[in-house]
Formats: sequence, C-alpha cells, structure tokens
Amino acid sequence: MGSGSMMGERGVKQSTLAVTVGVVFAVMAAGLLIATVNVRAAIAREQAASSRQAEFKQLAQDLTDATDRLTLEAQLYAVTGDLKHLDAYCCGLPPGCGHRVMPRSVAG
Repeated sequence: MGSGSMMGERGVKQSTLAVTVGVVFAVMAAGLLIATVNVRAAIAREQAASSRQAEFKQLAQDLTDATDRLTLEAQLYAVTGDLKHLDAYCCGLPPGCGHRVMPRSVAG
C-alpha cells in the first residue's frame, strides 16, 4: 500500500473542494445581494413613512388651528353679537374666501 492510494481513499479531490467552495461563495454572495436589496427597500419605505408622518403632523396642526379659530369666532359672536364674528365662523376660512353660509336663524 502506497501513500498515493491512501490519499485517494481518505482525501478530497482538489476539484471537488474548489467546486464546493465556489458554490458556498455563490450562495453567500446571493444572500448578501438579496439582503442589500431588502435593506435599501426598507430604508426607502422608512423615508416615505417619515415624510407622510411629517405631512400628517402638519395637517393635524392645521386642523387644530382652524378648530381653535372657529371656536374663538363662535365664542366672540356669542358674547358680542357682532356679525363679523358670525361671518368669520360661517366662512371658516380667512377673510375673502368667497364662500359664505349663514345660519337660517340669522339669514332671515
């Protein structure tokens, strides 16, 4: 029994090892590519969500401001009876909005 025959029985051929290493490398590279694509997509979704969140916060603040303004106009009209406050309340927008709705009790 020579050492050459023992090597063939127990050892792994260099070509088999090279193919195995190549396949493992290809699988790892594919996994890394997929992970990179997924991370980029997640970052894009997060940025879009942050943008929508900022927009919704601004809309909520605008709604709060409008509600406060309408409440103030209604209170001022109730206390003073001045029709300019009723007009501002009914319009619901800054002066000159061009849209006016008067309650039936006042429109007379």
